[in-house]
Amino acid sequence: MSACSDRHNREIRLARFDRLRHKAGMTQVPFSLPHLAVISLSGDDTIALLERLVTHSITNWEDGEARYGAVLMPQGKVIADYIATRTNDGVLIDVSAE
Repeated sequence: MSACSDRHNREIRLARFDRLRHKAGMTQVPFSLPHLAVISLSGDDTIALLERLVTHSITNWEDGEARYGAVLMPQGKVIADYIATRTNDGVLIDVSAE
């Protein structure tokens, strides 16, 4: 991959991160975290899906509440750790961009 392509991909990731950060109401954060990616989950089955994949209970999870945890394979192996924030229409998950 060329340096130009790498720079372009980085700029796209930063722009997406900034849009998601703004959508989550995090417009006053004075720094960038390009090593992180934000995954937005929404829909009727979001909580049921996460309940099967993560290390912490997500029942009684209030809007705006953040929780630290890990995503697991069906065998229980940790795939990645994350910080998830409950929103009024789903969940935002901060994970490593790699």
